[in-house]
Amino acid sequence: MNRKILFSFIVFLTLLLTVACVSADDNMTGSIGLDEDSTDIISVDDSSGDMVLGNASNEDVDDESNKSATNISAEDIETFTDLKDEFTVNLTSNGTALANKSVDVILNGVTYNAVTDENGLAVISFKLKAGTYDVQFFFYGDDNYTQSNGTATIVVKPEIITYLNVVDKNINYRQGLKSIFQLKLTDVNNKPISGKYVKIQINGKTYTVKTSSGGYATLYLSLKKGTYTIKYWFSKSELYLASSGEFKIYVKSKLSKGNGYWVNKWSMKKVNLKKLHKKGTKHIFLQHTAFAKYGEKAVLKWIKKAHKYGMKVHIWMAVFYKDGKYIHASNKKGVYNYKHMESKISLAKHYASLKGVDGIHFDYVRFGGNAYKYKNSVAAVNYFVKKACVDVRKVNSNIILSAAVMPEPSSMKYYYAQDVPTMSKYLDAVIPMIYKGNYHASSKWIKKITKKFIKQSKGAKIWAGLQTYKSDWNLKKLSYKSLMKDAKNAKKGGAAGVVLFRFGLSALLNFKKL
Repeated sequence: MNRKILFSFIVFLTLLLTVACVSADDNMTGSIGLDEDSTDIISVDDSSGDMVLGNASNEDVDDESNKSATNISAEDIETFTDLKDEFTVNLTSNGTALANKSVDVILNGVTYNAVTDENGLAVISFKLKAGTYDVQFFFYGDDNYTQSNGTATIVVKPEIITYLNVVDKNINYRQGLKSIFQLKLTDVNNKPISGKYVKIQINGKTYTVKTSSGGYATLYLSLKKGTYTIKYWFSKSELYLASSGEFKIYVKSKLSKGNGYWVNKWSMKKVNLKKLHKKGTKHIFLQHTAFAKYGEKAVLKWIKKAHKYGMKVHIWMAVFYKDGKYIHASNKKGVYNYKHMESKISLAKHYASLKGVDGIHFDYVRFGGNAYKYKNSVAAVNYFVKKACVDVRKVNSNIILSAAVMPEPSSMKYYYAQDVPTMSKYLDAVIPMIYKGNYHASSKWIKKITKKFIKQSKGAKIWAGLQTYKSDWNLKKLSYKSLMKDAKNAKKGGAAGVVLFRFGLSALLNFKKL
């Protein structure tokens, strides 16, 4: 009986162990509670026996450690309502700009896409109403670089700041001249504001001027001698805030009629001042080389004598010309000839400092007909005229400054680099050399040319320069009658004076009959 029981127990135990072994094998190779549709499987690492969960439909995960880290950043900015502005993000990797990378910027619920340039910068344009806006920006990474993102803030102010400034503080103001006064209205980004009204108050009167497309408000002033404070303002308008300012000007004494002669050094002592006085002569343009020929003391004594007869003496000096050759104000690369300019300005300042000298007359302040070949030629001549006028007036605030110019109003800048509208802002008188003989023209041509210069001047008086002889190829004097006819045509054209070139080759004109 006991044997039967023992045998049965052994058989039962053997069967139990067999079933356990089969179950273990099944667990090794079969599913472990996964859904039938699942593709996840169990695998065994032979070396460790560890089980690893995988996915049969995905590629291996990228190794992020092999990518370069990136940084995307942007500055907080302030702008103004309805003003077109820009927002810029900067994408780098280890301090190096990343170019040609796509980035997204989310602003005010709108997603903008931009591509970085060679400096790693991506720019979007926007225009917003007043408020504070959060900006998000993203770089989503690629095969070589990790993703990065950032945030910034844009504050949009409700109104735009404006600036109202004097355009040129060195304009010449003199009684009898109609000189330009100009303001410029700009926004906070220095962009001109057009179509707005600016108030200008001077001498008890208020003028309203509308700004041009360039933001300029222009007024021409004709005032008596004295010091004036000009007040100006722009009142708040729509999105633009108000701006204002004031500027003080000094108006010099009135010029006498510009009737006179150019006198070279050889003719100085031949001039009969008393006789010229009786014929209404008011100005003498004396060649500066007279100082070297006769000495400073003798020339100043002669000037003093001219004053006794009511005549003003201007020192006539060549600027860009010496010994029969032109000296260029700029070279072909556009570089100004500063050294030469400064030497001439220093000389003019010296003459202006001499007691009795009434004016400085700039001749040959031009190129010799080939200005178009030289870069910045016009700007260089303008630079000289402005600087010379400003610097000389620091030495003698009442000095009369004038310049001789060519008589070709439509081609002055191209050939000679003479910009009369600009030059006339700083000079007291512009003297076009309307030499009819050299241009094979009639006396009526003088009237026509004079009118054109009157229109071009932005302040300076126009004194017509007339040729007193047939031409540079025929030095025979014009008859008194012919010369008077030319002078009258200049006056009919609007000239405020007539200057004759030159004493010694001229009939003595009775200016009182003009």
